[in-house]
Amino acid sequence: MKRCPTCQRAFTDETLSFCLDDGTPLLDQSGSGPQSYGSNINIKPPQSQGNAPAPTVAYRPQTMPVNQPTPSWQPGTSQPPPRKRKVWPWVLGIFGVLSVLGIGFIVLIIALASMDTNSNNSRSNSNNSNMRASNRNASASNANSQSESNANSSTASNNAAPSYTKGDVEITGINMARDSGKGDVGESVDTFSPSERTVYCVVHLSKLKAGTRVKFTWYGIASGETENKLIQEVDYTTGAFENIVQAHLTFPQDWPTGDYKVDVSVNDGPIRSVEYSVE
Repeated sequence: MKRCPTCQRAFTDETLSFCLDDGTPLLDQSGSGPQSYGSNINIKPPQSQGNAPAPTVAYRPQTMPVNQPTPSWQPGTSQPPPRKRKVWPWVLGIFGVLSVLGIGFIVLIIALASMDTNSNNSRSNSNNSNMRASNRNASASNANSQSESNANSSTASNNAAPSYTKGDVEITGINMARDSGKGDVGESVDTFSPSERTVYCVVHLSKLKAGTRVKFTWYGIASGETENKLIQEVDYTTGAFENIVQAHLTFPQDWPTGDYKVDVSVNDGPIRSVEYSVE
């Protein structure tokens, strides 16, 4: 058995000459050989010479665990600070979401405004269609229906408004006019063709006064079957802002050629006449 004089470690391997821990030459303690010493004797290791070889050091490889990642820092040192997360991807993501929501809100407002506009246009077109239909029906009605409507209006107005003297409102102008083709007054004329079945008489009054009674009376002067005959009477009562009154007469067939006249009176006052011809 051999022992290291420095660390006092015993070795049973007789082939060893140096200590495996510190490289000190071993001493034989088996009792045989030229270097046998007692177990209680402390022997100092010989001083290393300048040219002496370096002591032998036992190689003890340190095994690393399989698949264990190599640390980026040395053992015993402080743990590296945690990685800082990048903020700008979150900022871009939030900005993108807000942009999409804003665009969607604008598109919704435009869609609602478009729907409201289409609804208004639809109602307007419907009202215009109803007005055109009403005008066509009014122009196609004969003088009898016009007379009945005016008579009813006159009765209602007389019940609601006070009576006026004959001299309150006067006729300042009277003329004949043809149909414009749209169911209302057109060009002022005194001669019509037989195919112009609707003729207008237009009266201008001196005042805007509600309840003014205007009476139109059509006569045939020299016109064949209607010669010297009463054709139609039409009564009308004005509203609060009317000083121009128009009455029309629609003949069911082409007008007979000849001369005609219309007598007009206001509040049963003096009569003014206007004549026209059909050629």
